[in-house]
Parts: sequence; structure tokens; C-alpha cells
Amino acid sequence: MPTYEFSVVLKSPTPLTEDLADRLFEAGCDDATLSSSGGVVSIDFRRASNDLETAVCSAVANVQRSGCVVSCVEFDIGNPVSNKLSTTMSHTTFGMHLESEGVEASARNELTGGDRQVFSAVDSVIARIRRYAVEPKFSDDIRRRELTPKFDLPDSRILEEMITLIAFSQQVPAVRIVDMVNRGVLSQVFGSFSPTVISKVNPDDLRRKYWATEWLSPIRFPTKLDKMVSCAQGLLDIAGDHGSYMKFLKSCDFPLRVSCPEDVDAFWSAFEKARSSSPTFYRNFTSLCHLLQSLGFPCAKPDRIVLNVAEEFGVIPKRKQHSEADQRKVVRLMQSYAEYANLRVPVVDLMFLIHGGQTEARGFVSPNYYSDSA
Repeated sequence: MPTYEFSVVLKSPTPLTEDLADRLFEAGCDDATLSSSGGVVSIDFRRASNDLETAVCSAVANVQRSGCVVSCVEFDIGNPVSNKLSTTMSHTTFGMHLESEGVEASARNELTGGDRQVFSAVDSVIARIRRYAVEPKFSDDIRRRELTPKFDLPDSRILEEMITLIAFSQQVPAVRIVDMVNRGVLSQVFGSFSPTVISKVNPDDLRRKYWATEWLSPIRFPTKLDKMVSCAQGLLDIAGDHGSYMKFLKSCDFPLRVSCPEDVDAFWSAFEKARSSSPTFYRNFTSLCHLLQSLGFPCAKPDRIVLNVAEEFGVIPKRKQHSEADQRKVVRLMQSYAEYANLRVPVVDLMFLIHGGQTEARGFVSPNYYSDSA
């Protein structure tokens, strides 16, 4: 089997750290060495493969799996290790610029007319958002959304996330929930979020103790407490078969990043596996999308704001209530755009929320974004 030498260049600025090296090694880049010059990190591969395309694509996928953003791929076709690639190519170096000419341009050529129009509209929106971005707040949230799943998270942490997302559900004012969470109300009510302990709690006791004092009133619906407690029992059931919820999700074979159309299909196959055994509340389409996004998977929550933006772009028709088919279509569109633009899906979700004027997201851009004409 031939061996190919090429360099994967990371988007700058990316500091060369021991943590970066460890993440790349764990993601499968054990046939590469790292170097940095002028703040630009290069990952020099010497990869065995049947052909160059497979070698490069697998290397890029490994790098992206580590959570890094790729700027371009470069290789020297004159190198004898490259297995005498193509004598008809006169260039000494070929760069596949993933953010501009190369992969992105190739993706553009493969788009349908409708997708091309939508992607062009999203491109314009994102460019405008970046012009009006409030820094460092905007970039900090981007970095938060670029995290990948941590499969060693304990179920107590998962239950805390599930309970928090239930608090945010059903179109409650996000600002009030954020304030409630920041004040530690959920921690005072649910303690250490132990599934074993919470599964034995009577929701009526929680309502009597905390609802009258208005500790939990921002969540609006008292029945949410039943759903929160139910999640604890659901996690215990899953732990009995898989050890933990994150190990269960890992067994579903989710792609950690959308790097090609096949990854989109693989995601939805894994989604249905996860949906079938998740706690009851998270068998709902939107709720499971929200949970997966919050855990770092390549997903987005198709809430009312996101659907409104999708209507504006012509992805789905305007209607008061959208079916699951509409919601799935929007999330798939966002995943396809993420692949095309080399972005994480939760980052695309943020752009939709900002453009749609979601209360919390409005704080990431100057008010002029909404008042100035596009």
C-alpha cells in the first residue's frame, strides 16, 4: 500500500499545546507530527492508503474529530513517497483550501439550485453577523459551541443537563431561566443530580415545597417536575444496559462532525437508535435535538426562531405549526450547510438564532444589526 505525505493546516490562530497534541493523537492522527510557524499550526501526515483522496479525506476527518478547524491541505506531488501521483500536473504544490476555493467550491458545484440559493443567503447573513459581532462575547460563544462530546460524562451531569433543558422548554422566557440557573435554584432543588436519589423523589413534594415560594415558577408548567424526575429513572434503566447515557450514545455511532453527506445520513440513523431508548421526554424530536446539541453532537434545535429563519430562506413553507418532517428538513439543511462552510452545526444554529432575534442571541451583535438595512 502506498504512503502519502501532505500537511493539514489548521485555521489560525490555533496555539500548539500539549492538549492539542493529545486530542489529535486520540482522534487518529498517530501518523503525523505537529509544527507551528507564525501562529499557524501544520499537521504533517505520512499516511498509508490505497489512493491520495482517501488518505487526505481520512486525515481531515481525524483532525476535525479532534475539534480543530481545517484551513487547507497541502502536499508536494514531486515527493517520491507520493507514489508518482500525476505527471500531467505541473504545480509543485497543490492546496485544497477548505474555506474558499477547494472543498467549499466543490461543494457549491454539487448543490441543487434551491440549496445554492439558501446557502448563499446564509453566507450573507453570517458575513453580516460577523460585521456587527460584539466581541469577545460572540467569539466566546462560538468556541463553546465548537466543543465535541465527552463520553466520560457521568449520568449526574447528564441529568443536570436534561433537567436544565426541560426548564427551558415550551417557549418559556429564556432570560428568566438563565437567571434561575445562575442563582443555583436547580442545584438547591435537585442537589447533586444523582439519578438514584432523584428517581425516588415525589414530584408532588417538589411542587409543595418550591412552587409556592416561586423558586421554580419561571419554568411556567408544574408538570415539568414530573418529566424531570422521570428522566432520572430513564437514565438508571439505560445505565443498567450500557453503563451510562454517554456510553449508550457512543454505541449509537453518531458522527462527531459533519464532514460529508454520508455523515448526515449516519447522524439520522444514530438519532433514531438514541430516540428509541432515551428517557421519555427526550423521545420528542425537538427535545432530543436540543440535548444532542448541548452535548456537542452535530445537531441543532429546530425551535420557533430557527423555523422562522428557515421560512425566510424558503427552506420550509410558512405555517403556524410545523410537522416533524419540516423540523427534520431544517436540521438537515443546517447540517449540510455546516459541511459546506466547514462550521460546527451548533455554530450554524447560533447564526440562525441571532438573525431571528432570539432574546439571548441578540446580545451577541450590535443593535445596529437589526436597525440597519441589509
